Amino acid sequence: MTPAARRDLADAAGVACPRALAAGGAEGAEELASAQREVAGADVRIRGTAASIGPLGTAQQPLRLERVGGRWLVVGA
Repeated sequence: MTPAARRDLADAAGVACPRALAAGGAEGAEELASAQREVAGADVRIRGTAASIGPLGTAQQPLRLERVGGRWLVVGA
């Protein structure tokens, strides 16, 4: 995750980012399970160093990614 995405997740969850991720992030278990089932067939769009996947699960917006240092990092939803 990008530094901004880590801060956003920590703010939304009310705990540090690693703890929020270990607890399932800001999403409930049902939403995470639904998103996990959809990843294989998700719509992926890549434009230069920006990409999006989804929307996944019950999210209404795609997950946004950014290519940083040769890796795709989550920017946010």
